[in-house]
Amino acid sequence: MRKLFCLFISLLFCLCIFPLHNDYSFAQTKQIIINTSYSYLYKSPDFSEHYDFKINNQEILACTDYQNNFYFVSYTFDEVTYTGYIPSEFASPYIEQQDVLLVYNGKIINSTQVYSASDASVMEGIKLDPNHQVYIYEGFDSKKEFTKIKFSYNNQILTGMVKTIDVKPNGINKAVIISLSIISALVGIIIIMLGLSKKKWHKSLKKNMN
Repeated sequence: MRKLFCLFISLLFCLCIFPLHNDYSFAQTKQIIINTSYSYLYKSPDFSEHYDFKINNQEILACTDYQNNFYFVSYTFDEVTYTGYIPSEFASPYIEQQDVLLVYNGKIINSTQVYSASDASVMEGIKLDPNHQVYIYEGFDSKKEFTKIKFSYNNQILTGMVKTIDVKPNGINKAVIISLSIISALVGIIIIMLGLSKKKWHKSLKKNMN
């Protein structure tokens, strides 16, 4: 009985310690890359005020901090260096020669045009075919017209939007399903063992009373 309980606790501990997906932090690269058509450089980690210039798609910037879903970066424009913030939905950590995302959670189900995540304009020349793997980074809502995604395209990682009817989330990770099944089985065994132990205790108590 004690061994089963220890096994159950160990399994829960392992699920907490080992992640079920990979993640990548700007701390590993110290650089980010703009994934949308363009991005403004904001003066604070919100959308209240920005500089007049735009930072174009695929530009790489030095990054020193991350807060409130904004990257803190430095950028040189007209020979003047500015510091400010880039929204995380407009950029991602830069990895040299990156050609694939490190994690996917959805796929394209119909041939679809890709739209800019910043202004919903068409991203010229970029169309995705069925079964193209994508990362849905702001959740999936079937009632919304568009869904924001990150995806690999021509050895680049880009950010954009597609019509929601053209993309499908992968659903629950198989590892989660397997883990939950194992936990459920262990809980069932423990309950059965507790029931048997309780019956034995009652029998023993009656026998001693007689």
